[in-house]
Amino acid sequence: MWLAERKESPEQFPSHPIEGIGNGMWLAIVTMSTTGYGDMAPITTKGRIIAGAWMIVSIIFATSMVAGIASTLTLSGLGASTISNVEQLNGKRAATISASPAVGFLKEHKVKVLEVNSIEEAMDKLKSKAVDAVVYDRPQLLYYLQNNRSDNYYIAKAEYYKQGYGFAFSLNSKLVNEVNKTLLELSEDHTVKEIVDDYLGKE
Repeated sequence: MWLAERKESPEQFPSHPIEGIGNGMWLAIVTMSTTGYGDMAPITTKGRIIAGAWMIVSIIFATSMVAGIASTLTLSGLGASTISNVEQLNGKRAATISASPAVGFLKEHKVKVLEVNSIEEAMDKLKSKAVDAVVYDRPQLLYYLQNNRSDNYYIAKAEYYKQGYGFAFSLNSKLVNEVNKTLLELSEDHTVKEIVDDYLGKE
């Protein structure tokens, strides 16, 4: 702007670079913010083309920035509504498998329990918004998610009453040592992790 205007409008854009460029930057800021004090304005054709182009760029930039901020705030608001722990289910409805330990767990936390017969039925209730969440054994939920990737579900990171599973043998069975040894080998060479990731997916 200073290069375009300095000869025709020395009173607005002095020949001294620091003052002239400073005035050009002030005009750019006033134009971009749509303040329009009217203290400065280009008078040459080149200056007006530059100012016009800057107005268009400013409008595009400002609207894009406002849209970006609005989208971020909207997504943040949606993320805040995601249930991430059992405390957030207080007073809400949750589906779980009938007669499972999850029934008592939910009732302890004052959650309205809807008992169903299968994970599929529970997920259908969630999909139809009949419940706010499905609470059940984490591996089974992960297995369902692994096999129904088209469904947009979120599994919370919170875990409660974590349980371990084992193999039962008759007393003095010769299989105990063999199974323990095999399980240890599978764990050490990461085969167990690969099997779990294959069935349940990588969290």
